[in-house]
Formats: sequence, structure tokens, C-alpha cells
Amino acid sequence: MRIFFLTAPYDIVKSGYGSNSKVKYGNQPPLGILYMVGELRRHGHECQLIDLATFPMSFEETVSRIKDFGADFVGISTMTPSAAGAFEVAKYVKNHLRLPVIMGGVHCTSFKETVLKEVEEIDAICIGEGEHT
Repeated sequence: MRIFFLTAPYDIVKSGYGSNSKVKYGNQPPLGILYMVGELRRHGHECQLIDLATFPMSFEETVSRIKDFGADFVGISTMTPSAAGAFEVAKYVKNHLRLPVIMGGVHCTSFKETVLKEVEEIDAICIGEGEHT
């Protein structure tokens, strides 16, 4: 199986959730997705990841990369500050590629009752540690 992972695009300072530390120190690597990628690769799956918070690109370019990879589905990780951006990406990907979209991360775990209601383009959510779900 070929799985394409994305982190949601966001600016933590602009969103009001963070400080200017990103400017000095950069973003932290998306460890949750990286753990999942490691586990999936260990079981023979092919994975690709784009961290849109660190390497911003247009939705068109994102969809092009997913298509070029030949993904079977797309996984998007989000925290609460990046939820709005994650929802936008999920809608765009679903409407342009018609692939299954699975969302996970802290926001989905914390607000599991509302995420699927808020965005109908999300097919499923991952709750808790994704590599164990």
C-alpha cells in the first residue's frame, strides 16, 4: 500500500497559539507521523511525507505530488492550532483526487466527536497513537 502523509499548513505565531520561537529555532519534526511511517515501512508499505508547516506549497502542488506518488490514501496530522489548515487540505485533496482521507493527531483525539461532523471530506479519524490504532 502507498500512503501519503501531510502535516497541516499553519503559522503558529499568526494563529495566536505560539511565539516567535519558530523564527529563531524552526519547526519541530512531525514525530507522530514519523513513528507511523517507520512502523508502516517495517511492514512493507511505501510512505511519503510532506510537512506543509515547514515546507509550504500550494494545494495544487501538494495534489500533484500525491498523484505522482500514486497514493492509495492520504493521512493528515493536525494539532488544534493547525486544524483549520488541515480541514482545508482535506477538502482540497478529496475534491481533486477522490482518495480516502484519514486525519489524526492531537486535535482528532481531543475532539473526536466533532471532527467528522465538521468536515465531510474526512473519511475516518485516527484516535490516540496511530501506529497502534
